Amino acid sequence: MKISLASFFVMAKMHKPYNYYMRGENLTTASIHAGFDSPSHFSATCKKMFGLSFSDFKRD
Repeated sequence: MKISLASFFVMAKMHKPYNYYMRGENLTTASIHAGFDSPSHFSATCKKMFGLSFSDFKRD
């Protein structure tokens, strides 16, 4: 895969808020339940890792 272990763990962590969101939780609650310090931390990590905001993912 040629990514660091830390990046792999972050990518795995990024999957959790999406699952919570799809179950009906709002983004704030989903990001906190997934282990992010705040929704802004989740948003910044999403943008850094994928180059897209979470709202871009929601549209697709």
